[in-house]
Amino acid sequence: MNRRLKITLAFAGTLLTGGAVPAQAQLVSAIDGSPVESRLKTPENDIGVKLSDTGTLHVGITAEGGYDSNVFYNDQNRTESAILRIIPSFQITNVGRDGTVPRGGYYNFGASLTYREYLNDNPDVRAQRAFNPTVFGTVGFGGQGASLAISDHFTRTEDPPYQPNLATIKRDLNTASATLELAPGGGRIASVLRYTNTLDLFEGNDYRYASNMVHDGMLDASWKWLPKTAIFLQLGGGYIHYLNEVPSAPRKDSTPLRGLVGLRGLITPKLSGNLGVGYATAIYQDSTPKPEGLSNLVAGLDLVYMPTVLNRVGVGYSHGFRNSPVIGNYYDLDAASAYVSQMLYRLVLTAFGRYEYRQYHGLVVTTNDIGRRDHVVLGGVQLDYYLQKWIYAGVAYAITLDRATVEAGAAAAPTSMSAPGLDYTKQQVFARVGVSY
Repeated sequence: MNRRLKITLAFAGTLLTGGAVPAQAQLVSAIDGSPVESRLKTPENDIGVKLSDTGTLHVGITAEGGYDSNVFYNDQNRTESAILRIIPSFQITNVGRDGTVPRGGYYNFGASLTYREYLNDNPDVRAQRAFNPTVFGTVGFGGQGASLAISDHFTRTEDPPYQPNLATIKRDLNTASATLELAPGGGRIASVLRYTNTLDLFEGNDYRYASNMVHDGMLDASWKWLPKTAIFLQLGGGYIHYLNEVPSAPRKDSTPLRGLVGLRGLITPKLSGNLGVGYATAIYQDSTPKPEGLSNLVAGLDLVYMPTVLNRVGVGYSHGFRNSPVIGNYYDLDAASAYVSQMLYRLVLTAFGRYEYRQYHGLVVTTNDIGRRDHVVLGGVQLDYYLQKWIYAGVAYAITLDRATVEAGAAAAPTSMSAPGLDYTKQQVFARVGVSY
């Protein structure tokens, strides 16, 4: 068993534990968790280069200079550094910034190309310079009663390892989906059928055992119980296949299944909500233990309050289990989150916070009875002032905190460990200036 795989078992942090790429090494939007540099935002909607009667090209570039308190996610040997990011981006769309969609069809294509440079004399730190591109596209067809949308989203990330002498963690994530929506008649009864394919590739040998492909299908049927409130039933299932056989880190393919019912829509004219509860499980190869008990419970509540079109406050809670390609077979997740978005004249403020409690099952790269529990906190605030409707300056702050407990052996007492990838705190502060036209 090579040294890096042992480190993966004991010390891999929350950066690589989900099916999607968490935004732990970058600032994120308070609205949807996307990288802030991928959002061409402005308080006005009359900018852009007209390509046709409906098509518009939006371009932007942002320069950010700041400070990273813990480059290698390692509290035992903390490494600080100044950091510089340059983010050019573009978007071609015929969808209005107010959300207006042309009749017959719509499209939205774009990219965000992030270059990161560490300004540091340490060669191990400078070696973490990276180019992290994101490319996305969506096309949609149809109109009232029926529509079809096809989308694809690709992101490549290079993130520092948990120790300076290890290889940079490189990950390629591509998610493609096709969505069919049907709402015949007056739309009182509606259904959504979606297929999603996710290809998650880890470059290099250290994490190649975690590379996987996910096929997921979902059927959502809803009935408008009230004019703007619906009862829904959602069924889903898929197949998770690991692409590489690594004897020292065996991975088992699985078939996840889920079903839930709930309510969604307006509670008051300014308050909307989404409540769901259901059952989920996963069937693994070779009789590998599957989720049981509370792991099978799926529940979630989201509330969004919009006092005006320029203000938004949201809170949410969810419980369920998630696939864990790097650390284990799966982990139970309890997550609570909140965000605020405020626009006042030329000032745009977004803030978010999220707490997660993760309980891992079926840890890989070990034959011992080892368990792991993580408390993860993500938070950040971003404040931008638009000098003109196409140029802005601002500041941003983000924090990632992980506190983990490892249980070694069924009879062993839980032990809090301080090691690379466990019990770390990472903070980033940026001053930023950008153009978004």
